[in-house]
Amino acid sequence: MGPMPMTHGTRSKYEQKRLILYQRRRDDGLCIQCGGPQSSTCKGLCDKHRDIQYRAQSKHHGNRKLRVMTYYCGGYPHCQCPGCGVSYLGFLQIDHVNGDGREHRKQLGTRKSVSLTSWLEENGLPSGFQVLCANCNWAKGRKEKCPMHGLSHSPLDMPT
Repeated sequence: MGPMPMTHGTRSKYEQKRLILYQRRRDDGLCIQCGGPQSSTCKGLCDKHRDIQYRAQSKHHGNRKLRVMTYYCGGYPHCQCPGCGVSYLGFLQIDHVNGDGREHRKQLGTRKSVSLTSWLEENGLPSGFQVLCANCNWAKGRKEKCPMHGLSHSPLDMPT
């Protein structure tokens, strides 16, 4: 199979040659970056380049998560459940204040590449979301009151 036609506007000769090389390597089952054998867990890249791509994507996602959580917390990210105080970014999650997360995920569809933090940033950081730690978020979905603090999960009942 020959190279695919260029349809994304005008590209330099260098870019065109690079894309053709990447396409040939991909079609031959090789890493598109170096021409080495593909990783068994990542189509198109060898183990080395898969790890480089993963680190770059993780850093980008981490920065996005920090920006979104900082916005919803009005400053340093922390669990917004009264009395909790968890601030480790790895434990923090975005919560749908009104408890409509299941319906919202259905509306987003099954696109795995779209995370909630990506969607929030792309849609102008809409209201109706808060930051909770994993424990408080889990408890909110299953208990009437916070098991740690005895307060209602309703945003109207929380102290200001």
